[in-house]
Amino acid sequence: MRRHGAGFFVTLFALLTVLLPPVLRAQQKPEPAPPKTLDELQKAIKSELDKNHAPGAGVALISRGELLWCGGFGDADIASKKPMTCETEFRVGSISKSFVALALLKLQEEGKINLEARLHDVAPEVPMQNAWESTHPVRVVSLLEHTAGFDDMEAAEVYNAHDPYDYPLLEVFKRFQEPQIVRWPPDTRMSYSNPGYGIAGYLIEKISSQPYDKYIHDTFLQPLGMTNADYRFTDANKALLAAGYDGKTTTPVGYPYIYLRPARRFESLTR
Repeated sequence: MRRHGAGFFVTLFALLTVLLPPVLRAQQKPEPAPPKTLDELQKAIKSELDKNHAPGAGVALISRGELLWCGGFGDADIASKKPMTCETEFRVGSISKSFVALALLKLQEEGKINLEARLHDVAPEVPMQNAWESTHPVRVVSLLEHTAGFDDMEAAEVYNAHDPYDYPLLEVFKRFQEPQIVRWPPDTRMSYSNPGYGIAGYLIEKISSQPYDKYIHDTFLQPLGMTNADYRFTDANKALLAAGYDGKTTTPVGYPYIYLRPARRFESLTR
């Protein structure tokens, strides 16, 4: 499941801009002026939702850490017509990675791990093949920077349809080993990799002696007042969550489990 990096799209956009004939560029419509008032902003957001056939959105305006305005647009659930509000929660996907990285930084601050350490030394039980181990080892920080040389998830790794939510992470790595075959000398290039953050989550568990999601919840989410934020899909957060759609039908796609839950799992992220 490889993906192009952001740099690819920036370069492609730049090339197209240069190569477009001047006449075509002149015919392009100028960008509309940015909204100057809250009312203009609300109308612009509603227009974009209608244009893209999106059922709803939640928006918050924050300046220097202060909430200026919060509101919802459209429906959180099409079938029930439940409105989107400030209290609606969302599955935030890969933003989960930020908290995994924070957790390892916190553990390093406490002297419990060194991010420059070799992964092989910290967790030799994790299956990994690195032909450059003697000169370019995979380090813990390589996992966080997407520079380990790992591939992305195998197709069967994406969704967990049969095993429990908390299927052991080490068993995931043993079962799906292809992504951990290092493709080039680590730390020489960046390539987005969910398995790297899966391993990072496992390191949190090994060092803290507790599930990574509990460590993150107790260390960061609770102190921040994010009482409803959680990794697990529970009856408590189910009632608060917006339904997800694939853009093709009005049937919710649900919230399937994934094996590499430290990389993409957060079920809700509101205060």
